Amino acid sequence: MTLNNMPRLGEGRTWFSALENWLDRERDQLPLWLPVGIGIGIVIWQFGGASAAPGLLLLAIAIALFALLAKPHSRSRQFLGMAAVSILLGFGLISLKSATVAQPCLLKFGSGIFMGGLKP
Repeated sequence: MTLNNMPRLGEGRTWFSALENWLDRERDQLPLWLPVGIGIGIVIWQFGGASAAPGLLLLAIAIALFALLAKPHSRSRQFLGMAAVSILLGFGLISLKSATVAQPCLLKFGSGIFMGGLKP
């Protein structure tokens, strides 16, 4: 599949064109996606522990290869590359923290109710 025969959106634009236009409109907010990517890496570690590393590495490689389909120096290429690196960074940071304190990932998630009130 080449860029010329990719599925088209309205007005004859390709998926990369639509993504590029959206990223161009939101260019001021793009750095805010960095903590989201780091958080995704942490969540992946939380669900899979260190055994999720090979799958995560394959995911990051797939995102990076998908970024290579975009035009050089385009916002979509930069955004997808940043996403791949930030997901790996989040996973690496939490893995390092876990190894430092020698604690495994949580086995159970807990939920509860918190009630409070205001006194005059």
